[in-house]
Amino acid sequence: MTSILRDRLLFITLFVVGVAWVIASVVTIPNGYSGSHISPRTFPVTLGVLLSGLALIGLLGVERKHRREKVVEMPDKGGMAREIWAALATFGFLIFYVIATYILGFTLATILAVAVFLVTVLKERSPAVIGAMSIGLGFGLYLLMSSLLGVYLPSGLIVLGI
Repeated sequence: MTSILRDRLLFITLFVVGVAWVIASVVTIPNGYSGSHISPRTFPVTLGVLLSGLALIGLLGVERKHRREKVVEMPDKGGMAREIWAALATFGFLIFYVIATYILGFTLATILAVAVFLVTVLKERSPAVIGAMSIGLGFGLYLLMSSLLGVYLPSGLIVLGI
């Protein structure tokens, strides 16, 4: 897959997601009852419009760059296999993370998932980097979400108090 095709697919997908977000927000979120222009759906609709607009700007920029440079790219034969592996690995790890969060709780599942992802997908071999990133991200997100934002995080079936 060439880089221009990848960029086109990305921006078209982002545009479709933005439009679907706006439609879902308008259909599912009720309008305000106070008669004000600002209602509960204002923020989600604004985000969807912003995503769609930025996706269109990105798509136009990619097209202008492609026409200006007139570079002929040859598709990478092994590139498609790597991209499919990356997409499948990402969705597989998301499913693994949800199951691990249910069983181990947020903090331990985050530490484990980040460490496994670094080793298997990103091929990171340094124990210091793996340990620092997984523990730092796990506890950093816990402190941010739990302490600062007051979000209740799952403790898991194995309750360790972490």
